[in-house]
Amino acid sequence: MAMTIPSSSSSPPNWSFSIRDIAAADLIATAQLCFQAFWEHNVSAGISAGVDFPDVESARFMIQQRLDDPLADGVVAVNDRLGDVIGVGFIHYGRKVNSFTAVAVDPKASGKGVGKAVMFALLAKSAKTEAVSIRLTQSATNMKSFALYASVGFMPVECVCNFAGILQPDQSAAAAASLNLDLDGFEVRQMEELDIKCCSDLFNRALNFNREPELRARLSSHPKEVWVVTKSGSIEVQ
Repeated sequence: MAMTIPSSSSSPPNWSFSIRDIAAADLIATAQLCFQAFWEHNVSAGISAGVDFPDVESARFMIQQRLDDPLADGVVAVNDRLGDVIGVGFIHYGRKVNSFTAVAVDPKASGKGVGKAVMFALLAKSAKTEAVSIRLTQSATNMKSFALYASVGFMPVECVCNFAGILQPDQSAAAAASLNLDLDGFEVRQMEELDIKCCSDLFNRALNFNREPELRARLSSHPKEVWVVTKSGSIEVQ
């Protein structure tokens, strides 16, 4: 898929970009773009700059996962004059629900219609499937992205809280007690290879899309950073 789209009237008349399917050769350029776009927004919003991608390597790992995932597809926007990648976005195909991830635009190309063109290209891919809906998550600090998603038909349906930090066992027990949570029978441990199928089934039941390739890649590359919660020996959501 490829299309050429003129920029808005406020841009130089010779400024235009094309949308095409992502290729393996785009890995480094899209990783740098994602890191820069998320980093600059987080700094401007006054939140931890590296909360999404602490460095380019973490962004590269994320992009590589999606390139390797048979259930994922993506597009890039390319500046026709310079050949630079100025936008990127991915779709993950689920059974009933598709999801959009890693949608980013070069900050220098902001306001030129790049993000909307990427979204339309992903929507076109989703329309060819049997999915009944599309989901994505967006930081509440990024009103520009909220406006973009609303403009193409997305509606907010729920809030998701993301907490980061480290608790010692006595601190976690005290926190649970303050909320009247019963932790009897629960165990937190590092993920093992045999857990992947169960965790993938859990994602399918809860979110209606498969994350098995992502789980396998993460466990292989960062085995000490992947954890599961079990109760009486079974992996559960509580």
